[in-house]
Amino acid sequence: MQQPRDLSDRKIGLHQQHPLEESPGFRRAVLAPKPDYRLQWVKARVHTAAGLYQSEWSFDNEVKLTFRFKTPFNAEAQVRLPYANAAAVTLNGALLEASGAVWAQHGEETYLELDSGSYVIHYTPTKSYIKKLSTHTPLVELLYHEKAQKLIANLLPHGMELNPDTLQASIGEASLRDLSAYYPMEAARLDDLDEKLAALSIQ
Repeated sequence: MQQPRDLSDRKIGLHQQHPLEESPGFRRAVLAPKPDYRLQWVKARVHTAAGLYQSEWSFDNEVKLTFRFKTPFNAEAQVRLPYANAAAVTLNGALLEASGAVWAQHGEETYLELDSGSYVIHYTPTKSYIKKLSTHTPLVELLYHEKAQKLIANLLPHGMELNPDTLQASIGEASLRDLSAYYPMEAARLDDLDEKLAALSIQ
């Protein structure tokens, strides 16, 4: 079984951890994990003046999310769960609404107020983390995907730059569908390509 990635003490997009302005020294912190299905597991920990904060997330085979948080003694954390419907969230085995925890729904996120201790949270995200590729995906993004690049190479104009790093400056976020207004591309071929790209969903 793949082990969780230990991202100790790193400030990266997969985990966002910072103190609230009114509580210096990390006595009260914000934990805002950013799951990525391609990684499956990530584990982070941050040593602060208040103690050690730990944050971990993982996906199961049904793309359900599990979070594990640990807040140091005499500290608090505001946890921000992405794509979470509070009614479907469980906290340490109990439905969030019946857990006694302080929480609030903020758009697609659920905010929890957690005291010091260890917590396990489960839920099914309201938005899929499996990214679907298509002819509506920015061309530059498709070119970064090796298999997708091979599928679309014959469809692009002869001599067109295929290096996404240099192409970005000239076409920005334009997709194949956008470019078809300037370069002849049969609709039937684009539709066929959509089916093939969908099979390459980024996981």
